[in-house]
Amino acid sequence: MNKDKMELLIILKTYGDKLISSIMKTSEYFQSYDEASGSEQMISIIDSLQWFIDEAVSCSVLCEKDDLININNKFKEIVEAFENQDYVLIGDLMQYELLPIIVYINNNITNYVNS
Repeated sequence: MNKDKMELLIILKTYGDKLISSIMKTSEYFQSYDEASGSEQMISIIDSLQWFIDEAVSCSVLCEKDDLININNKFKEIVEAFENQDYVLIGDLMQYELLPIIVYINNNITNYVNS
């Protein structure tokens, strides 16, 4: 593996750890009825998630097509919950549906870096 790719994977791992923490915190905001804080955090999560997924895909070692479809489907559910103003559901979807996918991808990054 070339040095640039390894450096990117290390950056992705660190970024993924922060993204996981941010998703958990935002989920807790929504689940505790703090919609304002949750919504504010959600904007940065969307931007962060887009960069994380784009870079993970560019490494060609991560994200099966099914993972990308799954993430897209989870975001559709989150958007629908926003439209219905079901903030607890948003928190649940983030914690129990979206978060495991990001953890899985981040674990793949870790495994690749450690191999």
